[in-house]
Amino acid sequence: MRAVVWHGRRDVRIETVPDPVIQEPTDAVIRVTSSGLCGSDLHLYEVMAPFMAPGDVLGHEPMGIVEAVGPDITGLQVGDRVVVPFNIACGHCFMCDRGLQSQCETTQVHEHGCGAALFGYTKLYGQVPGGQAELLRVPHADYGPIKVPAGPGDDRFLFLSDGFNVDYQCSRLPHFISHRAFLYQRHIPAIGSSVRTEWTAHPATRHLCFSTVVANRPAFD
Repeated sequence: MRAVVWHGRRDVRIETVPDPVIQEPTDAVIRVTSSGLCGSDLHLYEVMAPFMAPGDVLGHEPMGIVEAVGPDITGLQVGDRVVVPFNIACGHCFMCDRGLQSQCETTQVHEHGCGAALFGYTKLYGQVPGGQAELLRVPHADYGPIKVPAGPGDDRFLFLSDGFNVDYQCSRLPHFISHRAFLYQRHIPAIGSSVRTEWTAHPATRHLCFSTVVANRPAFD
């Protein structure tokens, strides 16, 4: 298959690499139809080079069609259309049970003291081949992939892999910072909405308050 491969600082190439295969009973392999390019990928281009290795396949915002499933997979079948979230989680450990999938105890990279494994994102997060490729092996596919309907274009769903999740998390978890106010706005075609999140620091308590405004339109037109 063809994939985006890291070879060194400021040296990223599209080249042929081996096709992924089922390795564990809970794996799936998808044929990637779209894969986002995240701002975090810029860190790999240079700053995080010490934690990369030549041959690493990049990308952590993919979606596509299921091509193969492991024997323990019951919720997916070949032909399903799925979005694959960037973090790899088991869904049944202490952390996952509490909605803290980014700290999944099953995929956590203890050697480096980091959180759950991520697709295409350095040895700190498991050095798992990423989704800027024609095919992707998805570990713990019994939990992670999100099934989406056929019909609407990929751009209606792709942000569910990373971008929308980050926006939602920011709108739900307040922080304490020096009092400032600013506005972040992103159009989310995945849900057919424009999400605007406002961070306003309360002048008395210095508590950062969030309000999210969603301008709805029909979900799948």
